[in-house]
Amino acid sequence: MIASFLALLAAAQAPAIVRTPPPVFNPRPKSEVRTYQEDAGGWAIAIDDTLSGGCFAVRAFDEGTVVRVGINPKDNNFYIVVGNPKWRSLEVGKSYSIRWQFDSELPWDGTAHGFQFSSGGDHYLFQTFSDTEFFKEFVAKTRMTIYWETKRIATVSLDGTGQAVQATVQCQKREFNTQDPFAAAPETDDPFAKK
Repeated sequence: MIASFLALLAAAQAPAIVRTPPPVFNPRPKSEVRTYQEDAGGWAIAIDDTLSGGCFAVRAFDEGTVVRVGINPKDNNFYIVVGNPKWRSLEVGKSYSIRWQFDSELPWDGTAHGFQFSSGGDHYLFQTFSDTEFFKEFVAKTRMTIYWETKRIATVSLDGTGQAVQATVQCQKREFNTQDPFAAAPETDDPFAKK
């Protein structure tokens, strides 16, 4: 099943780390996030209706760090969200140069953006990505260390990510009843057809 998900990722051909602002996350009622599976390798799997039914895996760690990795079918990309209640000075809307490192592999550099899921809530870093190697390392390695500038801001275990990714793929397939939620719309001669 992991191979199926990696094939799905390969369909999204874009630069290594997409440096675009995060989608707007307006305050929303809890009913817009639905639970799919409570435990998949220590990760919870859920569906975010504000992201066109995109499925995601989320896990909270002992030191307070929360990691969420998901699919955004609306924008045809993947994202990673990391937060910690201690990060109160992280500014919503501000760009942060972040370095992601899996075990001792070469790190990935990118730009994350500060945001909140709800007004007055905890602050998070949000970054989209589309390079399948990034996600392969996320699944295959044992820990992820996150740096801002030169400072290590979090290190988390990646235990259970294989099972979590498998459940996320199953969730997305069920949600869209398709093998590839990122497939382009079929070509049509109808100029009024919705795209």
